[in-house]
Amino acid sequence: KINNSNPNSKFSWIINGKAEVVADITLPEEQDELNDSFLGEIFTNLFHPMDNPPSTEDSLLKDAIAAIYHTFQKPEKVTLDNSYVMVSVKMKLYDLKASLPTILPRTNDNIPFISLTDLRSLIGFINSQNTPITVTSTALEKLTDLSNIEDLGQTKMFDYIMADVYEELT
Repeated sequence: KINNSNPNSKFSWIINGKAEVVADITLPEEQDELNDSFLGEIFTNLFHPMDNPPSTEDSLLKDAIAAIYHTFQKPEKVTLDNSYVMVSVKMKLYDLKASLPTILPRTNDNIPFISLTDLRSLIGFINSQNTPITVTSTALEKLTDLSNIEDLGQTKMFDYIMADVYEELT
């Protein structure tokens, strides 16, 4: 269930709706014993934020990725210098209702995902849409860029996925 309880959310303009999120995570295949704990620490930090609970919208993607990771978790091999994690996401959005937010949705670097003019057009489209909307995205992130983060929402990978969502919706 999606709602606008967090005005700083990436989907702050959606006031109601439902989302089905499927994520496929591809982890690096090569790894030595020293890197086993490194991967475990990264994914523990990604999926167990320390302080602030995530908003409902942002946690949909995080929960889907966490569920897939924990389901298929196995020891992987990683070379820290040039190893990448690939995440492919498919979102199906149902019964969305939208309105203009007080703050434009922004990246972690405080750059708007969409202009006010485009957001107005998108809101008009969303409110007139009666069929489900399907959006897909694939993002790559260096494994070393995933260390020392508190949750997935802090990564560039999450911003790339959200930017793809906005691009497909407009």
